[in-house]
Amino acid sequence: MKNKVDHETAQDWDIDTANIYDDKLTELWTEFNTLYDDILAECPQEQEDIHQTQYDEIADRFDEVQIA
Repeated sequence: MKNKVDHETAQDWDIDTANIYDDKLTELWTEFNTLYDDILAECPQEQEDIHQTQYDEIADRFDEVQIA
């Protein structure tokens, strides 16, 4: 994982471990998107911008995490 490569424990990771983490992050990303779809569908219109901004910030953090 790109952000964790410098961490000492990341040196012990093999490709299988990295793929497991990637699969779990993909699963989490899917759940996150479903949750935010539900939130945006139910929240009052005046709060949509706030929720969209929060979503965008978290989405950027997900995009930063990739297998190196």
